[in-house]
Amino acid sequence: MLRAMLSAPGRRLTMPVIGAGFAGTWGMGLNILLHRSYGEHPWTAWAAPSAGLALGVGMLLILRIVVGDHRPRPAMRWAVAVLVCWSQAVVLHLALDEMSGRSPAVTWLVIATFVAGVPLLQAWFGRMQRRSVRDSPRSIAEERHAAGLVADCERILAGPLKPKHRRQAERNLVQALITQAMHTDQSDGLVRATDLLQRQLAGEDRGTLDALLLAEALVAAMDRKADKHGDLQGYAEALEILAQTGASLPPECNVEMRVCRARALYHFTMAGRAGPPEQASQHADLAVAMARRAVELAPRAHQPDVYTDLAYCLGRRCGDDLSDLDEAVEWCERARQRLRRRPRERAWADTVLAELHLVGAKALDARDLSGLSDADQQEVADTVAQSLMTAILLSEQAVKYGGSGHRRLARGHLARAMALAERRFHDGPSQEQVAAAWRAAAEETRRYSLPAHLDLSLDWTLWTLAVEVPELCVEAFTELMRVVPQLTGAQYLPEERDRVLLTAQHVAAEAGYWLLLAGREREAVVALELGRAVAMSEDLVRNRLLPSLAARGAVDRAGSHAFSSPAQRVWADLDRLRRETGAGRDVDFAQIAAAAVDGPLVYLASAGQGGYAVIIPVGGGEPAWRRLPDLTDERVREQADRYLAAMRPGADPPQREVVHHLLPWLWEHGLRDLAAELPAGALVTLVPVGVLGLLPVHAAGGPAAPGAPFADWDFLLDRVLVRYAPNARILAEARRRAAECENRPLTLLTMDAPDALPDSPLRYARHETAVIAARWRAGGNTGVTLPDASGPQVLAALPRHSVWHWSCHAQAWPDDILQSALHLQDGPLRLRDLLDVPESPRRLAVLSACDSHVTGRTLPDEAVSLPGGLMQIGVAGVVATYWRAHDQAAVFVTAKFYELWRERGLPPPAALAHAQRWLRRATQGELDAYLPGVLIRPKDPVHAERWSAQRVFDVPYRWALFAFSGV
Repeated sequence: MLRAMLSAPGRRLTMPVIGAGFAGTWGMGLNILLHRSYGEHPWTAWAAPSAGLALGVGMLLILRIVVGDHRPRPAMRWAVAVLVCWSQAVVLHLALDEMSGRSPAVTWLVIATFVAGVPLLQAWFGRMQRRSVRDSPRSIAEERHAAGLVADCERILAGPLKPKHRRQAERNLVQALITQAMHTDQSDGLVRATDLLQRQLAGEDRGTLDALLLAEALVAAMDRKADKHGDLQGYAEALEILAQTGASLPPECNVEMRVCRARALYHFTMAGRAGPPEQASQHADLAVAMARRAVELAPRAHQPDVYTDLAYCLGRRCGDDLSDLDEAVEWCERARQRLRRRPRERAWADTVLAELHLVGAKALDARDLSGLSDADQQEVADTVAQSLMTAILLSEQAVKYGGSGHRRLARGHLARAMALAERRFHDGPSQEQVAAAWRAAAEETRRYSLPAHLDLSLDWTLWTLAVEVPELCVEAFTELMRVVPQLTGAQYLPEERDRVLLTAQHVAAEAGYWLLLAGREREAVVALELGRAVAMSEDLVRNRLLPSLAARGAVDRAGSHAFSSPAQRVWADLDRLRRETGAGRDVDFAQIAAAAVDGPLVYLASAGQGGYAVIIPVGGGEPAWRRLPDLTDERVREQADRYLAAMRPGADPPQREVVHHLLPWLWEHGLRDLAAELPAGALVTLVPVGVLGLLPVHAAGGPAAPGAPFADWDFLLDRVLVRYAPNARILAEARRRAAECENRPLTLLTMDAPDALPDSPLRYARHETAVIAARWRAGGNTGVTLPDASGPQVLAALPRHSVWHWSCHAQAWPDDILQSALHLQDGPLRLRDLLDVPESPRRLAVLSACDSHVTGRTLPDEAVSLPGGLMQIGVAGVVATYWRAHDQAAVFVTAKFYELWRERGLPPPAALAHAQRWLRRATQGELDAYLPGVLIRPKDPVHAERWSAQRVFDVPYRWALFAFSGV
């Protein structure tokens, strides 16, 4: 019945009846109140005022529902219905009671009217509120209302509408989608908003005010996309549309001022993303110039905001040069003077002025005061104190009166100013007060902008490291490790993702250290996991979702879109699907511990205060950790620089000497202690964090006694079997791929290019591939050999095989790791080319080539290397080398490896470790008997006997270079 009354035909009759009923009963009730005394109706002394109050409050809330700027929750609509119906019931009771002579039936009639009226009125309010979405523009100020307006608009757009109503509902939907993208992580709605705006602008006369509002909304969408994703496609075009749209509008629309403000914001955004410093400086100058032009054009009503915009641009342009600071402060003071009695409107000016005072205080605090007199030093200290106090007071005002965007900035300024005051002055804020300010700022910033949240979290961690209180460090680093994966996942442009990862490098090791000191071992493991291979883990989730998108027909999003790239559109579909399925969202300790199936999982890290290892036992028990105090980040970095420098041709000292110095250094500075903690014979998965990811940790070893020969050295590989993994999640994925490959026949692709570098031919490369291919086929398996392999041949053959073996030269570029290459007969096959191979489960890849395990120096935590790239395209396990391979040693190790794996059934990591141990202890006679023709036996029997007893490959430089990654 209720639905019938609210249907289109019923509404034409129901609403006038309800209105007439309200008017009639209130008319009679007021007549009684005006012409009768309270004495005749004693209860009216409280009933009548309550009815009036209820009606007044209800009407105010009705106005807010129907024409307000937000979507109320159902509870509010019910509250309004109760208030209005209560007032109606009281007045109705007065009227009927007077006419019936106080009959008891009146009371029951009024109660029935109240009970029936509340749900009817609540439903009517909901319909009116949804109708307002169709008929009038809606502005969304808070993120909590955006989702509701999106739902309302979608519900209305799904039904039949007149063209004008559809256009208005679409505009409201655009505003809601942009607000939702601005304040939440659901920025995939920007693609939809952009498409709607582009379509509406195409059908709108460019000389109208509606077109101007649409163009401004388009610019806002482009700005949000640039802020969150670093994607500038379409931003300049949107500004041009805004300028063209307002060209024919009258001056009172202030179009030129609007365009100047929008262009100032664009150049300000570009200044933060431009590569060379001179280009960034040029954009900053253009931003200031546009802001100055807007000041000249602004009418009086807009001047405070425009003044503040100019001050903001000047303050951000300052950098190390504070010449613009005084002018920026002056413009802010002008804006505040105009708005001195309007604190809500003044919040933007207060926020910017607080930032300017904070910039000035930081600059003075960083000055070298050693050459100043005591009086001058005291004057500087007083100035800093005054600036910080002003910044704190202004920030508090902006937090109190400002909107969500102003509060976000103001809380950040407040926390930074309080942190500097706590460090600078003895009578400043306490550490607890500063921590509370950081906490509140993080809570506010998290909802608004992930890039700003990252910057805030980094500043927070720097403050906690300065105070060195473990509990405070834990909170800051936990917040930081939460935002890095979120922000990385929002980047679909490789250069922007690298920018984020570069900002957060080496943070995981510090986070783990302080969490461990606070006794929170499980959280330390999660922090270390989240900091390793962030981009690879994100790609893993995306690749897992792509088949689902393909089934929906949503992957092919390429095409001509002026304001959204194909990459953004595919990312939007992936992000929406990930929210629906919950894929890749939360990482907990149980998920990490589940990867320790066949052996302990060990996170090895070096922090500023010292190194440490966290060991997760088999079966996922409680983690245990051991401090390695000599393995500090500074010392490890020195060793890594020396090791990577030795890779250059003609390096001094040579690579062999550096390796033989590095391995005992690692052993003496912590790896020996770690080896003692590990169960003998176990398969240990190492996850090196930070700079340690650049070093051959698996090969660490040293003399049992001073001056002992290499044959008497102790090595980590003597006690345990070692493999590497980018992180526990990728290890679990590699295990799944390996299991999938075991269920079908494996096929081998062997490739060699012995003469790819004519100056350095590989004499035994062809021999190596022949031996391996023969052993492979002897077991009844199939395989293909590509002698003198070329790039096109290899790229065409790789997808058809599940095991790949290269025997060729390789070259690593630690400073530009994607340039690392395998040298084939026709030129280098680079890592960036291999990443284009379609992703699919493959069992194994063996890179019998020099320096093939080297990781990029810029982002060591990302494990960007040839093994990492191969695992990214689906290879479950990779054998690679940490330094230059000895040609003959590579033949023996790889041949023994395939024998142990395919013929004796050892897992690949164990097969490689046993092959290395065998080579280290084998005599030349044993090796010659194993593979005749690789070594040259002397013809003289006396020399041959001595030759046969020698161990020429017991030098770590010859046998320890091979390492296994994955499963």
